[in-house]
Amino acid sequence: MNDEIIKKVHDVNYKVLRAFDEICKANDIPYFLDSGTLLGAVRHHDFIPWDDDLDIAVFASDFPRLKAVLQEQLPPEYEYVEYASYNGYFRNFINRVTVKGSLFRKMQPNEPYSKQATLGIDIFRLESAPENAILRSLKIAARRLIYAFALGHYWRWNCKSRSYFGKIILIILVNIGRLIPLKWLFHFHEFLVNSKPINENSFIIAANYSFPELSCTYRKEWYSQSCNVQIRDLTLPAPIGYDSVLKTMFGDYMQLPPEDERAPKCIHDGIVLPE
Repeated sequence: MNDEIIKKVHDVNYKVLRAFDEICKANDIPYFLDSGTLLGAVRHHDFIPWDDDLDIAVFASDFPRLKAVLQEQLPPEYEYVEYASYNGYFRNFINRVTVKGSLFRKMQPNEPYSKQATLGIDIFRLESAPENAILRSLKIAARRLIYAFALGHYWRWNCKSRSYFGKIILIILVNIGRLIPLKWLFHFHEFLVNSKPINENSFIIAANYSFPELSCTYRKEWYSQSCNVQIRDLTLPAPIGYDSVLKTMFGDYMQLPPEDERAPKCIHDGIVLPE
């Protein structure tokens, strides 16, 4: 991927992020930059030079209102996409704002994820987790179990990157998941997101991270308020405890990765950008 193309991708991402930020501020909906987008703002005051997507986080309690205003107020060049809209297949539990007319990789014939392969924003939902470590672990385990079952409905799923033992466990869970209607798994996922912790809590987890990141836990005070960070000329909200959040996600996040790892995660040859 050459520098000219990634620059064009960043220009598209800048526009959709600006539109999203304007909608949230106009409607007084709190959100935070998340994952690689947060890291880019803190470390580069821009997008990560080789990053190709956008990540934001919103409290689960604020998500229904965010969803409603996105459906009503997004400019016509963008689209709000539900994770349950992939023709009866599972991709992940991430809702998105996508850029119409974009495509970051060549689609295979009959592939159901055309809206997944567009540029845009991944929306992660932050939910409370129990104070008790055992109860917290059980909630995280339930999240991971639902995700593993849902992989039974994944188009062309494989487990090549797993360890031998991990493959065996995952294959068993995936095959059980194939027997469970996907809509039941979606309903149970939403039930877990909206369920209240049994006791007072000081922890937060992300309800819809990818499978490996579901075990990450964050302190509630890290998200107790927002602070300002910059991406180009945009002033955007970050969690007040962004240093602790980024250390949990990435470790020594100010250290650049090796050069051979500085490549886009998603973009492949055949990228199409909107006019």
